Amino acid sequence: MRSFDRDQQLIAFLIGLIIVMIYFVRPLNGFLSFSRDNRSAGQGEQVHEVFIEVRGMVKRPGVYSFDKSPSCVEAIQEGGGIVEGLVLKTRDRTPTLESGVRLIVVKKNEGEAGIEIEDMDAAGQLVLGIPLDINNVDSEKLDVIPGVGRRLAERIVQFVKERGRLNTLDDLIKVHGIGKKKLEKIRPYLIIR
Repeated sequence: MRSFDRDQQLIAFLIGLIIVMIYFVRPLNGFLSFSRDNRSAGQGEQVHEVFIEVRGMVKRPGVYSFDKSPSCVEAIQEGGGIVEGLVLKTRDRTPTLESGVRLIVVKKNEGEAGIEIEDMDAAGQLVLGIPLDINNVDSEKLDVIPGVGRRLAERIVQFVKERGRLNTLDDLIKVHGIGKKKLEKIRPYLIIR
């Protein structure tokens, strides 16, 4: 019986995740658009760049795309609104959400709903083309990046902890196991916020 090595398992997982994400992404205008296309942008088609995952006590949980950063209420409305019987009783209804966050509507008290905001899973962010913030990522999330294994991910996180906040991705060249080629390979998956 043949078993799959770690890289093959990761590739199979990412392919499956891509299929699931494509199924659950519901863009505003009905067409999935991950990149800017000058031909279609000139014809009035909207270009979606902000991806928000909406979960919890909403009618249609999923990942939604927006033209600009939505408020919590706008994201909840895109998810079909809060399930019947609950009312959003939080003061924090209007902050704008950044691409790559998960908004969860939770039941607080009888008839009341609240909002929790966290990052999407790393694999989901990468599938949607959202780079990971090197200053706020753990080794498990880095391990999802192609070419970064568990040990290298741990060394990167340790380097960031010891050095403090990085100002440029070029600083990663000082991590044992990252040369110029490796840095250029992983650079598209990382960002500094």
